[in-house]
Amino acid sequence: METKLDKHRMERVRRRCGFLCGIEVEAEGSMGGLCLAWKEDFKVKLRSFSKWHIDVIIKEDDMVGEWRFTGIYGSAYLKEKHTVWNLLRSLAHENSYPWLVEGDFNEILYSFEKSGRTQRDMRRMDAFREALDDYQLMDIGYSGVWFTWERGSLMEKLERLQLCLTEWARAKVKEKEGLKKELTKKLELLLAEEVNDDTMAEIIDTKIHLNLKIDKYEMYWEQRARANWLMLGDKNSAYFHNWAVARRRANTISKLETEEGRALEEGAEIMTTATDFFKDLFTSRGLANASRVLDGIESKISFEDNEFLVSPFTTEDIQGALKEMGPTKAPGADGFPALFFQRCCAHSKIPRPTKMINFRPISLCSVVYKIIAKAIVHRLQSVIDRCIDKVQSAFVPGRLISDNVLLAYEILHTLRQKRTGKKGIMAVKLDMSKAYDRVEWGFIQEVMTKMGFARKWVELIGRCVSSVSYAIIINGRRGNLFFPTRGLRQGDPLSPFLFLICSEGLSSLMRIARRDGLLRGQCVNFAKSTVFYSPNTTEVDRDAMLKLLRVKTATNPEKYLGLPNMVGRRKNESFQSLVDRALMRIDGWSNKFLSQGGKEIFIKAVLQAIPTYAMSCFLLPNSLCRKMESIFAKFWWQKGKGRKGIHWCQWNQLCRPKNEGGLGFRDLAQFNIALLAKQGWRFLTNPDSLVAQVFKAKYFLGVDFINSQLGNKHSFVWRSIWAAKGVLEKGIIWKVGTGINISIYRDVWVSSYGNSRLLSAGANLSLSTVAELIDNQSREWNREVIRHTFAADEADRILRIPLARIPHEDFRAWSGEQSGEFSKASWNYLPTRANLFHKKLLADASCPRCGLATETIDHLFRECPLSVEVWTHIKYVNHSQFSSLDFIQWLTKTMDILLPDLCRIFCGTLWAIWGDRNARIHERTNRTGQEVVNFVLNYIHEIDGVKNRIPKVIKNEKRWRNPPQQVVKINFDGAFDKDGHQSASGVVARNSEGKVLVSGTSLHEMVDSAFAAEAIACREAVQMGINMQKEEIWVEGDSLTVIKKCKNPGADRSQIGAYIKDIHQMQAVFKSIRFYFIPRTANNLAHTLATEALKRKEECYLIGGVPYFAESHMRDRSLREPD
Repeated sequence: METKLDKHRMERVRRRCGFLCGIEVEAEGSMGGLCLAWKEDFKVKLRSFSKWHIDVIIKEDDMVGEWRFTGIYGSAYLKEKHTVWNLLRSLAHENSYPWLVEGDFNEILYSFEKSGRTQRDMRRMDAFREALDDYQLMDIGYSGVWFTWERGSLMEKLERLQLCLTEWARAKVKEKEGLKKELTKKLELLLAEEVNDDTMAEIIDTKIHLNLKIDKYEMYWEQRARANWLMLGDKNSAYFHNWAVARRRANTISKLETEEGRALEEGAEIMTTATDFFKDLFTSRGLANASRVLDGIESKISFEDNEFLVSPFTTEDIQGALKEMGPTKAPGADGFPALFFQRCCAHSKIPRPTKMINFRPISLCSVVYKIIAKAIVHRLQSVIDRCIDKVQSAFVPGRLISDNVLLAYEILHTLRQKRTGKKGIMAVKLDMSKAYDRVEWGFIQEVMTKMGFARKWVELIGRCVSSVSYAIIINGRRGNLFFPTRGLRQGDPLSPFLFLICSEGLSSLMRIARRDGLLRGQCVNFAKSTVFYSPNTTEVDRDAMLKLLRVKTATNPEKYLGLPNMVGRRKNESFQSLVDRALMRIDGWSNKFLSQGGKEIFIKAVLQAIPTYAMSCFLLPNSLCRKMESIFAKFWWQKGKGRKGIHWCQWNQLCRPKNEGGLGFRDLAQFNIALLAKQGWRFLTNPDSLVAQVFKAKYFLGVDFINSQLGNKHSFVWRSIWAAKGVLEKGIIWKVGTGINISIYRDVWVSSYGNSRLLSAGANLSLSTVAELIDNQSREWNREVIRHTFAADEADRILRIPLARIPHEDFRAWSGEQSGEFSKASWNYLPTRANLFHKKLLADASCPRCGLATETIDHLFRECPLSVEVWTHIKYVNHSQFSSLDFIQWLTKTMDILLPDLCRIFCGTLWAIWGDRNARIHERTNRTGQEVVNFVLNYIHEIDGVKNRIPKVIKNEKRWRNPPQQVVKINFDGAFDKDGHQSASGVVARNSEGKVLVSGTSLHEMVDSAFAAEAIACREAVQMGINMQKEEIWVEGDSLTVIKKCKNPGADRSQIGAYIKDIHQMQAVFKSIRFYFIPRTANNLAHTLATEALKRKEECYLIGGVPYFAESHMRDRSLREPD
């Protein structure tokens, strides 16, 4: 920092502080001045100094090498900042030492580092950030108070430590076990010997063993790093090692501060304080009389719901729970993680906390407990929406937490619009103090009982909640075990749903409060709570509420659930935090160790996910989207921190799907519109939700969202959602129920036409609605009218639209059809010399291997004599075939005609040619064409060897199994003739002994797809159960999609929605009906019935047997699995 002292006065200050050695740069009047001081045991050599810096080389007595230190004072004046950045640039070019840069830069990297007054200019922060990248410097973080300088309300984090890792990154830790070293040495000796068949076999075997050893080592570091987003990216890279070390450092607790302000640094004191804090937090205060709270809660759980909840858990329940678990999450006492079952720590809200109030407990639930909890959650989810107030949005199926953001924004927008009238309005934002940790177990049980849950279910939940025990872990050392008497576990799958049930108490109080104005029952965090008033609220009223509520008044309500509650004209500033978060993730030191594949996953899973939440509620400025995409592109192409890469193509080309030559990155602006269109879609399809009702009452009363107008005095949220209405209009299609609400010619209702309307009017112009094309008696299309009215192609498409047997309302659906057109792939992005010459990065574009021609992509792979030599030795691939085609056509055509094994050799050869070209340039190698071919064949041989060594899981072929007593199992299958648009259904019903009760086949005309054929067959199976008058049936089929739709009670808007709606309505006839997916091998009899019926064009309905053509498949009964 600047001393503002002359040289002599600063020297006296230095000596008074105990530093005999030092360098002073004299101040200019009352401005500037620098000083560097050190003790006698340091050897310091001055390199240079100025009014902005002091640069020295330091050698410590106990260190072998030297390192460099530069102290910087950045100018506070904008016009002089570039002078300081250029000075640092010149110092960086002279560097050959590990380099530490420290000082007051008078600049910040991110907008959140500054509090108060106006936002920092983005260009100044960008310039500072780019300067640090150029110097290969990075922020090593901080410890202590975040804002290190304060004047009035303006606080800025200005003291920065910068670290150069150029040299340090080279010194990678090489930890290799004995066997790994031995295998590596053995491989080196084998490669030095003369190659023959025996040697080659031993080389391949050694490589396989070495790779398996490396895989185990890689898995260890992957689990230590816990970077789940990198699942499809890097393997055992430096990323994992550095990330694991960083996690350990970040999780270390070196100091705690007590409530009295006393600092604790001793491990034993920290452990005792932490344990006492959480013991007190999780100790029940006793359950007060909750009768008043329970008065407002109604019983919503029916007898049938309770029967389902308390029924015995099945194998499918356990398997479903296992599939949702992370494979390497916390194991149980037996040490087995979820991965084993699938295949054969206190956490802080703020960085580096020092007070116990800032820690939150994360419970490490065992695998066995999580299986139980998830199985319970799956059942609870099916009934939770019935007993939770519609004002609760999180964790309830069909509701989104973003609904709360939209509602909060609209509430505050309404407040700001109210500028007249005698009565003001206020909104209170409450923060519940340690809400999860203060939940009383007895209260949850009382609420669940009042809601109507069975006693057995309530007791099961109680056993789950009370099975917890805690032990505090500080820096890897575990404290004493203690047992809580209240609180919900963070990380327990049940906890969010139990908290919803608990919060119904608050909803009940709110309902009661409308009657008598009483609110109580929660411990409010007054320090984090705020109140916001409408402009017409008088100061007298504000003062009175301040005394009553004891919460601070906010002119700007800041953020709610992480998003702004108010967005003004300066929208870029409102969402600047998104840019900052992306830059922080990129600037994380570990990311420079990522490979290109790791970068792809990092961009898709981490960076592009950052703005998603905000995009679902707000239309971000285009300039902000482009800014973020520019950051992503720079990260994608750069070769390392401070090393700017070549942008070989535009970002929008990388945003294309992979099958079109892109990488599948998102276009943020278009993705933003798509997310907002989803909100509009929910207004259409879920009009009874609270958020839809609020927006309808405020903006489109009397019409639906599609026919709404923007209107006046609209909020930014409404303007954002309304901007996406055009996307919905292009993709919406009507699904026919009764047909009363659908216009034949004005609306889109024939799916095969996409978004087009019918053009032909025929001879019957009197028809107006689709209902007039349906025979209401048979619930089938009136073929005569349709054939007479429409052209043949249009008539066929209409007749293939499914109609439900039981009439239902017409509804809109999303067409979601793909265009089916493929554009030319994006290619030629290899840095050949022709491309580098085009980018003005090389002066010579000639081929570096032969020097005979320009190195284009065609020359590189097909025309260069060295490449021709390689292809000559590949006997199985004729590279000269299709030589008249350009490269991309030649590539596509060749791969189309080759068998899979030859295609692998072809692709491997292309890769090897490119690798040989690079090795010749950078490593000065000189391999012959035969050597390149040998490399390709050996590489493929090695891959095949690894595949053969992978243990194969022996899967038993699934067979038909007997149902339980009193249950009839009905199997179905559908067969489809694409050319004739016909289908056949095969259905067979059997009892618990495997005896055929009924079998049948039926033919169907004007069927649109095999998908529809399966749905029709399923409907026939359910109808067979009704005809047999059975109370309990199981329906089995080999169409997973149809089975899932039958299990899902929600509205189905797909092309088979009419059939699924019939199935749902027919289910009410049965006492019990279940749907199961089975593989084809367990469904042979129904499959044979369907396929043979379609082939023979025969229908039948037989009691006690099967048709003659299916008798040979009755062996399913004898080959069934044992019960």
